[in-house]
Amino acid sequence: MGRNENYELGGVSAHIYYEVNTKLDIVRLENALNKVIENQPMLRAVIDKNGEQRILSKVPWYVIEVSDLRKFDEFQRKQYIMNKRKAMVHYVFPLNNWPMFKFEISRLSDNINILHFSLDLLIADGSSIAILLKELLAYYWNESEPKSIQNSFEEFISQFLKAKNGKTYLRDKNYWIRRMADFPLAPELPYKSKNNIINPTFNKLFFKISNIHWSVIKEKANKHNVSPNIVISTIYAKVLSYWSNQSKFGINFTISGRRKIKKDMDKIIGNFTTIMPIEISIEQSGISIFWEEVKKVRSTFNNTYKHMSYDGMEVLSLIAKHHNLTKAAVMPVVFTSLLFENAMFDSIKEVGEIVYDISQTPQVYLECRIMEVKSELWINWDFVEELFDKETINEMFEQFKRMIIQLATTDENIDNVLKLNEKDKELIDKYNKTYKEIQETTLAQLIKPSFERFKDKIAVKDNTNSLSYDELDKLSDECGM
Repeated sequence: MGRNENYELGGVSAHIYYEVNTKLDIVRLENALNKVIENQPMLRAVIDKNGEQRILSKVPWYVIEVSDLRKFDEFQRKQYIMNKRKAMVHYVFPLNNWPMFKFEISRLSDNINILHFSLDLLIADGSSIAILLKELLAYYWNESEPKSIQNSFEEFISQFLKAKNGKTYLRDKNYWIRRMADFPLAPELPYKSKNNIINPTFNKLFFKISNIHWSVIKEKANKHNVSPNIVISTIYAKVLSYWSNQSKFGINFTISGRRKIKKDMDKIIGNFTTIMPIEISIEQSGISIFWEEVKKVRSTFNNTYKHMSYDGMEVLSLIAKHHNLTKAAVMPVVFTSLLFENAMFDSIKEVGEIVYDISQTPQVYLECRIMEVKSELWINWDFVEELFDKETINEMFEQFKRMIIQLATTDENIDNVLKLNEKDKELIDKYNKTYKEIQETTLAQLIKPSFERFKDKIAVKDNTNSLSYDELDKLSDECGM
């Protein structure tokens, strides 16, 4: 559906793109990649036009395309990389064609390369990226033969479809049908315009929380018996509430179904992700206690999760039908947590230094993605550029950052971050600065100049007669006497 240009913010594929400065040997990297392809069925998958997946038993040897930039000057090199980035970020992998990923190399010097990596998220989820890189490095360093995996994504889909025939599914379906009467829509943020956006451009904002600050936040979360991802999602929700001026709204959480697989859960590449619409209720009085709000979000999350055998896409269909949103983006503000207990994303830094990354999802306006890499918290905001004024999205992100840092460094109420910046304050003060000395006078004195200026003009008129301003003035004087 997201690839269909007839839908709002459609015409794009859900995919992720990375640029990594790496010293890995190209030939060994290519050999390792082909072993991962042999071992992981979903890397040999194609998607039919009706949405069904097919696993190809055999595929050609994947050749990593190499562009030699060693003789380019600095300007030529930057221009080439920017053009390559633009092409790969907006690339839509054709359905029914293999592969649904790309690995390319831009060779900068004899031992430094940029790895360009793009993958369609129809065949993999966020944690699959970490699995792919971890397995890639294992084959790169050990050059061992692929190890058989005791389970498959196909079996997960089979279990998923089988569950739709059970009593739990019917119970959850009825739950969501009842919820439609009062379930809120997405926050109405200060968008520039949502009309006629064709071929949307995705942009990103990024920052890291140091391992020291991140450790403090995790300790505080543990003290209050909440998970760190709920803490960050609550801060995100408070920023959304402030900028939308709404206390109640809905956002999409992405959740993983991997826990439903018992064997080799952390070794299988596939898209186990589903979405879970969450109702957010934020106090806007300014006196809320932050940790109480975190626990309220946790409670809502847990209660909603109990009813997710009726999956998120089905819920969105109900919402669209209830509100007659036939082609509109239904729940376009998203929170994605890629926090895992086993430090899955540490392998990213072993490949090299990430210099650029972005994800894009059709019918999503704004997505907050968090992940832990080498004990640091990495935060991305991916957003549609055409929807947001640059200063607005930057200020939203800055407030989000300051709230997280303040949570890590003080015990003060982080709500005090949510206020106008100095520039906006000055603008409002200037607009409201209307005081002016006015000379005391009477109403007669105020209108007298106009009577003199227009004395020969008609002031009143009926079907039989008319009076000029001069005549009206004289008659009014007689009335006054």
